[in-house]
Amino acid sequence: MKIPPVLLKFLNVIISITLAIVIPQSSEIPNDPRVAQRVILGVLIFLFFSELEKFNYRQSNLKKIGEELNNLKTSLVDKLLDGDFKEFLKYGFVEIPLDKAASRWVEQLWRIDKRFWATSYIKIEEGWDQAYTKLGIEIQKTKVIVNNADIKRVFILDDLSELNQINQSMIYQSENNIKIKYILRSEIQSKSTLKNYNRKFASLDFGITDDKFVSIVDLNRNRKIKSAKMIFEKESIKEYEQFFLYLFNEAHEIKKAK
Repeated sequence: MKIPPVLLKFLNVIISITLAIVIPQSSEIPNDPRVAQRVILGVLIFLFFSELEKFNYRQSNLKKIGEELNNLKTSLVDKLLDGDFKEFLKYGFVEIPLDKAASRWVEQLWRIDKRFWATSYIKIEEGWDQAYTKLGIEIQKTKVIVNNADIKRVFILDDLSELNQINQSMIYQSENNIKIKYILRSEIQSKSTLKNYNRKFASLDFGITDDKFVSIVDLNRNRKIKSAKMIFEKESIKEYEQFFLYLFNEAHEIKKAK
């Protein structure tokens, strides 16, 4: 049973007053055992209630700590426990099956806070003609308007003829304050810094969400999606950021319609 702190303090005051009265009297009758018993009993009662007050205080603190732990657990569940948490803890990354790659990309866009830097090497008809990518563009527009997010994208092309296929989408994104550039794959291979990064990373198709994680799309030789994964390791995120900044600096501005 929990005793109110006010009552405990009141009992301590009463016992202290009683002891103050009894102990002086005991010196007047030193040989009376009843006086000694009363003194000892009073001290024991005082100590009992003091410890009870401490116990009560500790129990109150434990309850607060328990509530804070529950809040932390709920927060972790909201942020990471979407079926991937165990994998994340074990490996530092999360594998995403092919059939879930599109939906996870859309989910990733909703998580943007202040920044999203991405490349796109996927085949045009495989990605940017699909309904999910059109939805993704609208989400990014919203993030720019509401969060003032810095969203950049570099399209990586095998040849310039692909510009005709993707140009309309690139212009639309650019008109909605998504910073769009493009670069040829051959140009990446001709520049030593970009070439070294390209050798280091398995895929040229990735997206960096704030400093939270990098989503990587693994493509086959035909530039179609094989699988995807999310990396949470901080050093890896920084390396992808550096690669992207080099890439964006070397890439070309698009020609907007007049």
